[in-house]
Amino acid sequence: MQFELIETGSEVRLRTAQIELGWSRESGALVVMALHGGPNVLGHGPPRPGLDIALGSNTSWTAPRSFARYLSHKVTTGEDGVRVTMAVGLGPLKIRDHYTVRGALVERRAEIENVGPDDLRMFGARLILPNARVGNAQTCQLDAPGNSVRPRVPLSVAAAQRRNVLPRRFFAPGVRGGQALEPAPTQGPGLLALHGAAPPQTLLCWFRAEADAALPFVEGVEGWADAVSLAHEVGVTGWLRPGEHLAAGVQCALIVDGPWAKARERFLATLAPRERSAPWVGDTPIYLTSAADHNGLAGLADAVPDLAALGVGALALRPVHPCVDGQILDLEGVDPALGTPVDLRRLVETAHSAGLRVLLDLSLQGCAAESRYLTERPDWFARSEVGAFVIGPPPDVPATSAHPGVAPPPGCYSFDWHSDDLQAHMLAWACAQIEDLSIDGFRAVAPYSPVLSWTRRAPHYASDGALIPMAWLGQLRESMDQHRPGLALLSALPGPGYGASCDGLYDYPVHLMFVHTALRRLSAHELRDYLDDIRYVSPPGVARIGFMESHDTCYINPLADGLRGSRISRMLLAGMALCGFVPSLWSGQEQGEEPFLRSLLGLWRSEPALRRGSADFTAARCDSAEVMAVLREHEGRRLLGLMHTGSRRSEVVIELPSGKRGAAPRDLLAASPLALRVDGGALRLALAPFSAYCLQLS
Repeated sequence: MQFELIETGSEVRLRTAQIELGWSRESGALVVMALHGGPNVLGHGPPRPGLDIALGSNTSWTAPRSFARYLSHKVTTGEDGVRVTMAVGLGPLKIRDHYTVRGALVERRAEIENVGPDDLRMFGARLILPNARVGNAQTCQLDAPGNSVRPRVPLSVAAAQRRNVLPRRFFAPGVRGGQALEPAPTQGPGLLALHGAAPPQTLLCWFRAEADAALPFVEGVEGWADAVSLAHEVGVTGWLRPGEHLAAGVQCALIVDGPWAKARERFLATLAPRERSAPWVGDTPIYLTSAADHNGLAGLADAVPDLAALGVGALALRPVHPCVDGQILDLEGVDPALGTPVDLRRLVETAHSAGLRVLLDLSLQGCAAESRYLTERPDWFARSEVGAFVIGPPPDVPATSAHPGVAPPPGCYSFDWHSDDLQAHMLAWACAQIEDLSIDGFRAVAPYSPVLSWTRRAPHYASDGALIPMAWLGQLRESMDQHRPGLALLSALPGPGYGASCDGLYDYPVHLMFVHTALRRLSAHELRDYLDDIRYVSPPGVARIGFMESHDTCYINPLADGLRGSRISRMLLAGMALCGFVPSLWSGQEQGEEPFLRSLLGLWRSEPALRRGSADFTAARCDSAEVMAVLREHEGRRLLGLMHTGSRRSEVVIELPSGKRGAAPRDLLAASPLALRVDGGALRLALAPFSAYCLQLS
């Protein structure tokens, strides 16, 4: 690649045929990023460092206390592009900030070295694109799809955010674990985007993990509303002896010469499509349950005919082996409180006879304190620096998500996934369940938060095992495919990293955004834009699972459980199904709701347009911001899904695109007739409060 290097007293600039980059010779931060001949998208504010490191504790960040200083730079070329390395001093650290330029794409990786005389305890690294803005400050907007962030956030609102302050509701209608943005790649895509209208241009910034996840965040400067910094806080944690190095992931940045709609397509092209090993997951409503809720395995087997009649296609069982407060005691056998191995086999046989598949929960977090494995297999577990077992947060429950009066389940002694014996044992155990029980797959419950093992074992560091469970699922996927075709692997964490090996992901951010739309914290039109965006950040070929209740909504969103049996709950679950999310129910959610669920699940299973059809959220336009409309099409079949979030009966007008209009449509979902009339290409409808409809157009 041809390039030009320009060095002045204040900057180092790199120019290629497509892009221009510039670094400060004061702090080493990237302060210029522009397409060739285009406007700069960085440096629109007071100087700030492009790197920060937490030393001593997870709140003790170095840059505010020690000035980041430029040391030197180096430029090399190779087959992968032009590589620029900026050496930056930060307190007792020397950081080599590596940038690789490929066309308009910039990939960044930080290498952190302890150049001081003492051992250092590192708790994280922040990779920052400082003071970004695209176009005019009044028209610039931020999007972070796949999180709990409102779509099309004005730049001034984004610039008001602070990393350690609870996000404002106008920025994020709902939060999980005290955060609006999800760690990437475990819970979210990690994408941040700024876009402007004049000229139409978009800056994309995302994170690609190597060994540690990263939490994306945006942050402005006090008194400065014309720019916002885009950043990823990498969870790299460990001891640094003098002369030792740690690396902190890959942050990617790309300027797209075009609007957000074009830029999100460019991002989608970076995601590898995957052919599902179990395509039936996308067609099958799921019933997540604990056998204890049915008085044991025998009682659940007796309930199978009713669940099949309801339209359920798969049972996902919470742990059936001996547990304490939901934490593993013993992987072998069946909890006597639930029944016997014979009862479990009878349940699987009964479900299969009724046409239902059966999945078991696969807990990857750790074990209860009373587990025999702590004495029999002590090498399986993470240790503190003094050698004590590490207690981690419970699976699926962020440490900060407990609500007053709602205590999360106790934590467990955390697995250290560096253990080859642990990996081999868990793999053998999973394969044995498939063989012995003839189950149809697993629902993997991986750690929500990384488990730190401070035992000093070179070359490992404290957070080094954070992503091993995700990689291990790839090994399990290969073994499952070898056993028999059609075995499914689901993940309780929705990040794209799990989409590489899993057939379906439980989508928690979508759950939150639907609920907060019902609470009027988000308009139906905003939800439409949000859903339109996430199609471009989700792993292609992986089913997204939607739910109103799950086993942990009582901790992360108690209101969802409180809505059980309401018009709102029915509207939201139907809305998720109309938008293409696989419906999932939690144990007991069906009680008193059987007629509605039979209608909804029956429609889902009978209509390929809902399960496999294209989803167009912009084709049908409604004059009411309380109505979300989605056009679903498959092999000539056209359906119009509607979700009315208003609390009063409303008359609305929906404009259909030319070529999609036909005779008066009929509703396939509502129990009562829908009042409508056709006026040219428009539908005039009278919609009930908190209601959902599926109109057959052709």
